Amino acid sequence: MFFAGAKERTYQAMLLSMLHGMGFDPLSERSTNTARIDVALEMPKTTYILELKLDDSADAALRQIHQKEYFKPYTSKGKEIAIIGANFSSEARNVSEWKGELLSESGEKIRELFP
Repeated sequence: MFFAGAKERTYQAMLLSMLHGMGFDPLSERSTNTARIDVALEMPKTTYILELKLDDSADAALRQIHQKEYFKPYTSKGKEIAIIGANFSSEARNVSEWKGELLSESGEKIRELFP
């Protein structure tokens, strides 16, 4: 079975394939001075930064985005910055949890994206 022993990168590849299939042009593993962003997607008004986890938590993914300041390269573009943390469950073989925040250009949380 495809998901037997799947790693985080397996789920990341599937997400990227779906985004490409929908006509988007996501960046994968974009390097910053502190780490690599799992997925970055620039749209006309908003930049989306996604951190993916496997058998962890959406909170851990959001913490990583904040701690490593993945949003910094996008702060001077005059767009909203949306950060999304998602956790995949290897048992359910699906997204088990996701959370998001809208950030100001300085990286401060403005509000939750998903009530």
